[in-house]
Amino acid sequence: MRAMELIKSDLWLSGPEFLKQDESEWPQYPAALGISEGDPELKAVSTVSIKRDCSVSYLINHFSSWPKLIKVVAWILRWKRIVKSKGKGVAGPISVEKWKGAEISIVKYIQQQSYAAEVQSLRNGQQVNLNSPLVKFDQILVEGVMRVGSRLRNSQINEDAKHQIILPKGHHVTTLIVRHYHICTGHCGTNYTLSEIRQGFWPIGGRATAKATSRNSVDCRERHARPPNQKMADLPIDRVTPALPPFTCVGVDCFGSLSKMEGPC
Repeated sequence: MRAMELIKSDLWLSGPEFLKQDESEWPQYPAALGISEGDPELKAVSTVSIKRDCSVSYLINHFSSWPKLIKVVAWILRWKRIVKSKGKGVAGPISVEKWKGAEISIVKYIQQQSYAAEVQSLRNGQQVNLNSPLVKFDQILVEGVMRVGSRLRNSQINEDAKHQIILPKGHHVTTLIVRHYHICTGHCGTNYTLSEIRQGFWPIGGRATAKATSRNSVDCRERHARPPNQKMADLPIDRVTPALPPFTCVGVDCFGSLSKMEGPC
């Protein structure tokens, strides 16, 4: 509209006439707008569906420290016992047994995630499928935890060292455990870190995980970094100008071994 037309427009100044009437007399929206699918003004709407992990997986992936994860799970299990017993739970710090129980609970969960078929076969008293990548470990099931079978049943070493807990390859918990032992061993090499881990755990592909942990460690990268080479400065003009006669510029060391000199300088 032009400016003069806009001034004389009742629609601009007062709005549409039906607004002055009762709401029941207002015009109704049409049921169908009559927009064709090929209308260039019609926008295409894309719907994206996001599937979130369950709360346990979110909790496990939230932490970057193995002791912190165990501690939080231990407190959650304590709260669960208190709720079930209607407030008759035991107060005080987390005991060693509860700490070990939280660790076993985490391991059971990740094994059920990664090796559900193998765990179910062992529960039914059957052998693991020959196509399973774990068939060479001669697995056994001890209190719901899948462990490595070995020929050390009659030895006097610790039970955890006899039958190590199997950890899935590439899992976040496996990375946390390897990182924890790498720090506890003082950022030692791959072989020593693996020997300490295998006192209780057997991570699948553990050597590659230990190497990657050492490679990504800030302390290890600083310790094994190559020393930088200082770039030498340019030579002074007096040393690169051939036109000057000899002894034009002479430097004298006046602070040598003066105490050993005899007589006047």
